[in-house]
Amino acid sequence: MTNSLPRSSPGWGKKLVEALTKDQVETLLDVLVGGGDPLRMSEELRILDSDLADTVQRLVGEADTVAAKDSAAAVSKQKLLEIWDDLWGRWNDHVCEVGDEDGEYAIKDEDWDPPYFDPTALSDDLERIAKEMQQMLEPISGLIDDPELFVKAADEIDHNIGSFPEWMGVEECCELGLCTTNCILEWTWRAMEREEMAAQQFLERIFKLDNDASYVRLNVGAALDFFAGLPENVSSKIYSDLSQEKYAAKRNNLPSLWHLIHHRYEQRFDPAAYLRSCEKHMESDWRYGESLITAAISRGDFAQTESFVERTFVSLLGAKEIWRPEDRLLETVPQYYSGALETGAVPKLLLIWETVAVQRGDQARAAACRLQRFARASSRDWPAMLDAFSEFESRGGTHVTGEKLFAEWRNKVVEWCAPNNQRGAQLADSWIYWLIEARRNPLTHRSSLLNRLQMWLGSFAERPAFFQDNWQTLALLTRNLSSAEQIEERYPTFHAHVLAAEHKLDATLEKSLREALTHLSVGPTEIELMPIWQQHLHLLVSSPDSGGSNYKSHALMMKALVEVNRVSYDGIIAKWKALYRRRRNLWAEMVALKLPGL
Repeated sequence: MTNSLPRSSPGWGKKLVEALTKDQVETLLDVLVGGGDPLRMSEELRILDSDLADTVQRLVGEADTVAAKDSAAAVSKQKLLEIWDDLWGRWNDHVCEVGDEDGEYAIKDEDWDPPYFDPTALSDDLERIAKEMQQMLEPISGLIDDPELFVKAADEIDHNIGSFPEWMGVEECCELGLCTTNCILEWTWRAMEREEMAAQQFLERIFKLDNDASYVRLNVGAALDFFAGLPENVSSKIYSDLSQEKYAAKRNNLPSLWHLIHHRYEQRFDPAAYLRSCEKHMESDWRYGESLITAAISRGDFAQTESFVERTFVSLLGAKEIWRPEDRLLETVPQYYSGALETGAVPKLLLIWETVAVQRGDQARAAACRLQRFARASSRDWPAMLDAFSEFESRGGTHVTGEKLFAEWRNKVVEWCAPNNQRGAQLADSWIYWLIEARRNPLTHRSSLLNRLQMWLGSFAERPAFFQDNWQTLALLTRNLSSAEQIEERYPTFHAHVLAAEHKLDATLEKSLREALTHLSVGPTEIELMPIWQQHLHLLVSSPDSGGSNYKSHALMMKALVEVNRVSYDGIIAKWKALYRRRRNLWAEMVALKLPGL
């Protein structure tokens, strides 16, 4: 208990604090403590302020130097409360801004735009404060008798968010951060853990908070970890209570926090029921299949393992029928689930399937799994993929499957390389299609590639409209021929602004194009592309009537044209001088690039 000095005291402490700097006060205390007996001083202080005496004893007493290293133990209870009050004041400052259409969390992208609620900014601000609070929860919870302090704080946030004007259309929830969630859970648990019905009361209070809130959500990962870290008997009791009918709606809702908590407890306390739940929910979420696969492998039941892998892929792909690795490439499956792609689940599942197929003596399926895994990692690397296809049969794959999967891969590559306006066109009409075939079988397909290229290029020379529709594909070929370096050196703006700036591909894919053309010795001796550009590049120069008042791209295209065909450039300049002589911005951009004939 803290005692206060009598009113008749001269108040020397206050006078000194007001008269001295912080450094001077520290120096004075060093002299006073160093010149006297700290233990005797603590006894004298205890008469006036026991909290002050205890703190001095911890800080200067030799026996308690280890305890003093703890930041909470190194300050007095009053100082701890002072720090806590400061943190809580900052917290309330943020919360008070919520619900105000002119407040800190009503964001406008532009001054004239209507405001909208930014839940992430609020969550981040509270998280910074909660990170400091979390370190103080153990000592401060013994000084403040308010079991629902943080629960009420969460309720207030939810209420304030709901106070935003209806016209703002607040729909997005504010997910609290890791530390904020931990503060709510730990404070509430500390207040209840010594109660006879601690587990039941804790579950009911947190469930009510989550169920009643319209705009606030606990961080799922932090909540799962907290519940998992509760004492064994408490966890077991919560698992039993969550199995009751009153929690059924939340428990059976797969995205719900309470389903995830119950499911994790189920794995811990009733493994058989856990596996039954996994099988029940696998169709809705492929991740439930992973535990079933692991359990089947541990039993050595490879037939069951393969069945679970098949069903897991059905769920993952969102398919109606079972997919098998020899059916089609995963890269070409429309329902392919990108989330699984990002987590690396697909290669893992394919490796399991391959291992199981080997165990079951199904070499054809094992080879298909291996090819699918390789395609997942290297589908844009032509030499690597062609080697994988050539080895497929020697590893146990069938010729029919190999050809089918190759055709799918080839067609997918053609789509990747096609400009957006040509997606879905006849794949066999693309020079990429012919190039892949020739790269796979140079002896039999190189001459066909060159013949088709000559016919294709003839269409450019004869039909200006064909050039306008297909110039991006021509640019892709031009910048990947062996003559590209000479073109860049002689026509730098043309190369940068026309060839390299448009229709960019994945770096590995473009490298594969160059490798194939080089491998097949397709270069300027076999095909000459610059005459086509010289003949038709002027068709790509936009009229100054387009693009508003920004003429940068017009000037760059004219600079590219003057490099490639000065005659066409002069003709356009003459027309522009007659039609657009008053467009100062246009001519300023042209002058800046030092274009001739201005």
